[in-house]
Amino acid sequence: MGKRLSIAKALLRVGGGSLSRLINRDLLLIFGYHRVRPAGSLETPFDEGVFGPSPQELHRHIELLKKFTTVLGEADLIAAVRGDPLPGNGPYSMITFDDAYVDNFELALPVLQELSVPATFFVPAHLIENRQLGWWDQIAFVVKNCKMPSIQFRGETIDLAGRRQDAIRGFFNMMKLMPHTQTSSLIEELSEAAESPAPTTDLMDRELMSWDQLAQAHKSGITLGSHTCTHRVLATLSDSEQAEEISESRRFIENRLGIQVKSIAFPVGGVRQFNRRTVELSEEAGYDLAFSFNTGAARAGAFDRYAIPRLAPPTPTDEFNALLHFPRLMDYRTTPWPGSLLRESP
Repeated sequence: MGKRLSIAKALLRVGGGSLSRLINRDLLLIFGYHRVRPAGSLETPFDEGVFGPSPQELHRHIELLKKFTTVLGEADLIAAVRGDPLPGNGPYSMITFDDAYVDNFELALPVLQELSVPATFFVPAHLIENRQLGWWDQIAFVVKNCKMPSIQFRGETIDLAGRRQDAIRGFFNMMKLMPHTQTSSLIEELSEAAESPAPTTDLMDRELMSWDQLAQAHKSGITLGSHTCTHRVLATLSDSEQAEEISESRRFIENRLGIQVKSIAFPVGGVRQFNRRTVELSEEAGYDLAFSFNTGAARAGAFDRYAIPRLAPPTPTDEFNALLHFPRLMDYRTTPWPGSLLRESP
């Protein structure tokens, strides 16, 4: 990482930034944010891994996007996949936020409004309705509050002494990769094994946007999309469960807010967290667009509209700037994007 960043910085110093816009003119860089980090040191009983830039850093990210790309909204992308030309000149970018955390409303929305850029918030419908955080935050809360040096879990001893983050990541991987039939009771089992209760509804409620806030965001110009009902990893579900998560979330948000939902983002969204049926079911459910996550850059006009790749934006401004100018150099994904493996191109 350090070597690539050094190369990118050197290229920018000698004028490579101007050349990069020409080289990248056919690229679509869609950035997937989650949480905005409050000013000062971060202290959270939940998952700190979903916190990204501070409001000031986000402001700088968007300034760079406006300067070096044409920032698109959902409507621009839908028009493009229907055959219309994209507005402006490439490279193109798009801003998205997943999970409907309250800081998206309190900290991100003012920045988006000040800089007059479009963005999409992807909403996990039933989690917002039930005031329930996702499994990653609940797992982090349980492990962080465990008072024991180790946990006996499903026949294994999980050491926590100096390794709580490793333990948390291990449980995350179970949720991301194992069939849901094997993880549906994981949080309850973990809570019992750790002698550490899951967070209360009151605690979780404070971390999430309300439906009223989502409605206000939408009225201010933010597009709202689906992030399924419960944020279960789609590839771990049966076809019927996937169909329910994909179609019911759209219906629920539309009925709750009286709006049209045209896009969906797959939870977690890596290449092992959705599959061919996910893509097909998203099209069958009537969405115009479907997004994955941390799967790279897209080529404008040459992507599968039901498996559009997104990038995880690095927080430090110099790293974000390097990724923006040199996405091929700064792409750290360990698994290449196998778009052609998901389904035949239309």
